[in-house]
Amino acid sequence: MWFWLGLLAWGSVVMLFIVKDEKPSWFIHWSDLGLFWGFTLMLDGWVYVRNGGRSLISKVPQELIGIGVVSISGWMIFEFLNFFVDDNWYYPKGNIIDREEFLLYACIISSGLMPLAFEFYCLFKTIPKLTKRFSNGIKIKISDGLQTVILILALLGIFASGLFPDYLFFSLWLSPPIIITIVLNKLNIWNPVQSIKDGNWSPALLSALTYLATGFLLEGQNYMSAKHTPVLLTQDPAYWQYSLPYVNVLHIFEMPLLGFFGYLPFGIYCWLWWIIWAVILNIPARFLKEDPLHFETE
Repeated sequence: MWFWLGLLAWGSVVMLFIVKDEKPSWFIHWSDLGLFWGFTLMLDGWVYVRNGGRSLISKVPQELIGIGVVSISGWMIFEFLNFFVDDNWYYPKGNIIDREEFLLYACIISSGLMPLAFEFYCLFKTIPKLTKRFSNGIKIKISDGLQTVILILALLGIFASGLFPDYLFFSLWLSPPIIITIVLNKLNIWNPVQSIKDGNWSPALLSALTYLATGFLLEGQNYMSAKHTPVLLTQDPAYWQYSLPYVNVLHIFEMPLLGFFGYLPFGIYCWLWWIIWAVILNIPARFLKEDPLHFETE
């Protein structure tokens, strides 16, 4: 049932984008809510069918809601860091609504960014060949001392990115997941990167691929929401464009081709961010373990 509700929400917005209708403007202003959560419902419905009636919504809907809640703070950190690197991305039409409404809009809409990654992960896990392909790889174990060095470098990198934004803009995407991974390792808390020491690359690689898929979806939706005449025309206040140094060429939609690589570490970051909050709040979350989708015993 929720697949069709999602299709209705997502499809309604997409149809407006296709016909380039600017009315009703209030609906288009908040269109990302239908796009993000609508597609999340569609993905979960797809997983439900492929996984024998087992999905996040059918089994642990409270966890998907929790992921949506922490997604707000998880994304707002990147908006904060973006100020210090001379706006790698920006919202050229953000002023079509009031600042207060835009802040509310940003909080509510960003709740749909991380759930998409987890639903794509669930979908990937229904493909046995994709899961098994990365489950028995090279075992890599990094010593505690080397992890400390990498942690210091990551902290310095994210700080220095504000001082040298043209040279260290990539640090904004790489440093947060590196910092969180090493801190969790030192606290002996399981995380998807930790499984690499046992040769299981599946959690890390599949979670990285989730946002490569999600990013392509988001970039396509973003591009469709505007008329690309000599003057950009859109009623979507969250329409984004990029001003990345050195790599701002060969665009797919608005994103430079090389910029898509930034989505890979962000996919891992989504899982790490949920682990942090689940541990802090003592939430018995399924994604605190290597095989979060093992529902067979229930």
